[in-house]
Amino acid sequence: MENKRTIECDFLIVGAGSAGCVLANRLSAKSTSEVVLLESGKAMDNLLLRMPKGFGQLMFDTKYVARFETEPEPGTAGVAESWPRGKLMGGCSSVNGLFYTRGQPEDFNDWEALGNPGWGWKYIAPCFKSLENHELGEDDVRGVGGPMNISRHTTPHPLCDEVIESAVNTGLPRRADTNRPEQEGIGYVSYTAKNGKRMDAATAFIKPIKQRPNLKIFEQTEALKILFTGNKATGLLVKDPTGTYEIKVRKELIVSAGTLESPKLLQLSGVGPKAYLQKFDIPVVVDLPGVGQNLHDHRLLGVQFRVNKPVSINPGLKGLGLIKNLLYYMLTSKGIMSTGSHDVIAFLKSDPALDRPDMEIIMGAMSTKPGKMNMDVENEHGIMFVGYQLRPKSRGEVMIRSADPHAKPIIRPNALAHPDDLAYGPKLVKAIRKICATKPIADTISFETFPADRVKSDEDAEKYYLEYGGTVYHPVGTCMMGQGADAVVDERLRVRGTRGLRVIDASVMPIIVSAHTHAATMAIAWRAAQMIAEDWK
Repeated sequence: MENKRTIECDFLIVGAGSAGCVLANRLSAKSTSEVVLLESGKAMDNLLLRMPKGFGQLMFDTKYVARFETEPEPGTAGVAESWPRGKLMGGCSSVNGLFYTRGQPEDFNDWEALGNPGWGWKYIAPCFKSLENHELGEDDVRGVGGPMNISRHTTPHPLCDEVIESAVNTGLPRRADTNRPEQEGIGYVSYTAKNGKRMDAATAFIKPIKQRPNLKIFEQTEALKILFTGNKATGLLVKDPTGTYEIKVRKELIVSAGTLESPKLLQLSGVGPKAYLQKFDIPVVVDLPGVGQNLHDHRLLGVQFRVNKPVSINPGLKGLGLIKNLLYYMLTSKGIMSTGSHDVIAFLKSDPALDRPDMEIIMGAMSTKPGKMNMDVENEHGIMFVGYQLRPKSRGEVMIRSADPHAKPIIRPNALAHPDDLAYGPKLVKAIRKICATKPIADTISFETFPADRVKSDEDAEKYYLEYGGTVYHPVGTCMMGQGADAVVDERLRVRGTRGLRVIDASVMPIIVSAHTHAATMAIAWRAAQMIAEDWK
């Protein structure tokens, strides 16, 4: 193999997560382009990673995730939260709950209206379609033949069926496909899985093309600093187990390190708010005040109920029941271990006058110990609901702590700081309780276990949201795309004031999508690869 210390490439991609894997696939499809994909973790493959229900353990295991502590704030009840981000090939797509939700067409049209031509639904919809191999078959929205398999939920459950029926009885449309442009409705979830096994971005986009001679993948390699000549990105200082060296870039350096790490790398490299960087004696390449700003995330609350039938999957997730289900899964790739974090998904309006849904509720035929969201399954039979506002208004920040590239960034989520966001506490609790007070699930529910009597008023619900709410692990926005002074990248995802440098990942979203963020992150990368191809014609 050639000496790593003298390596050059056309395109260098930092981070092999949902975006980086798509980019490496698309950019290396042109055989004359030499592409290097960098990942600080490594490729891993085992039962826990392949088994969809393994997510509950993966998210807390530092073998698979890096953990980031947030600053204590009122919105997090004055305590620090620990946010996991995937540190292996595939990134967060290797450890998430497997949901595949695209978002609403209006999400992307809103991006375009903010001064980002080329990002409306008419441009993004074909990207989703191209990357999908959808088991529900091709139509005007769904795609087949793409690298990422989208599976139907294949393990329906009587408690889930009752919840869907009850929601339909409240007036919510029933959806066989919960991913339609007309999003309002309820049904079973679609997963990024194939034959009962997780399909992460590395499995979908890298595994089939690993042998391309023009693609090199460097695992366990950490990006330390972007190297500039003037304002042009010409290389990257990296560190691997053998030492520190430079990778030279002929065309473009693409940062796809994610919402927490992409702004950190830019700031460490002298791209960010000038006065802040000067505090750490970092030479400023571009004074870009928006780097690290505009952090936002979905904020959940949970409601749980005891049921009067011994049919929840709780016993199957612990003790002897878990062993039986693991053995069944290992033999068949079927059963409850073949489903993602939750089973049912609903998109609904807090007010019928709204033009599109503003809330999401997910449900599973299981329940956990009362209190803060956790993975500790109850002994008794129960069901759980998790709800959140789709488009929060609160904004936080991610800033470097020092000039040390190994120091974790300062994360200030500023969760629920906007009064409109806090108002979703009562809206979400009411929406969940309304479904559960409707037959047939109403006849199966014995009582509400949590928050129960803690929440009797809107004020109680707001207090509950503040004290018991949690992140959905969907941070976005810290390298925002746009035209204003606060924008970090332009509509081609080029870092403002620089040459040869782009950011392509969830951090570029100016406004979070009305969905789980994995699908949109892959679509952003697919669209960006089209733009790069156009720009280098």
